[in-house]
Amino acid sequence: MKELLGFINEEKIKLDEKVDISEKEKILTQVAKISEELGEFINEILLNLSLARDEKLQELDKKNINNEFADVIISSMIVAKLLNIDIESALENRIKILKERGNRWYQ
Repeated sequence: MKELLGFINEEKIKLDEKVDISEKEKILTQVAKISEELGEFINEILLNLSLARDEKLQELDKKNINNEFADVIISSMIVAKLLNIDIESALENRIKILKERGNRWYQ
């Protein structure tokens, strides 16, 4: 987790240095990036479940779903960083709440 959080911090610094736009625009740009990455992840899920068009199924590479999943998580964490969310604390608190509910995440 520390390596991931370090990477997220580095990415935010790069974003701050390279992009000459307001904080609000940075957040909105990254939220759009989450949407893009989520769409790519969903496409990979469809491919892996053989629910895509036949011509798309020929593109199936089992490694891609791992990459697209990671892209969704990383993009989301960058937005969290831009919003000054303590990522580790937010996750720990949410896990605690889910455990207290009896892990009914899927209901």
